[in-house]
Amino acid sequence: AFDLSSAIPMDSWYGELLKGFVNWSSNPSWLQVIAWVLYVGIVMTLFFRSSSKAKDAAAAPAGVPMATGAHRG
Repeated sequence: AFDLSSAIPMDSWYGELLKGFVNWSSNPSWLQVIAWVLYVGIVMTLFFRSSSKAKDAAAAPAGVPMATGAHRG
């Protein structure tokens, strides 16, 4: 698809680190680029959807008093 070897050399320490952690390639194929874009799009969508649901669930029972073991009476 494109050549990034001038920006991230594969023989540098950070090139080796990226290759080890995320299987980075300085010259990816179009299939790899499409797969990464789809993966990031799906994961980010699910992440933001779940964080907004958690925020809505935490804000919804704000008017309802919570039952705790601290109050005795």
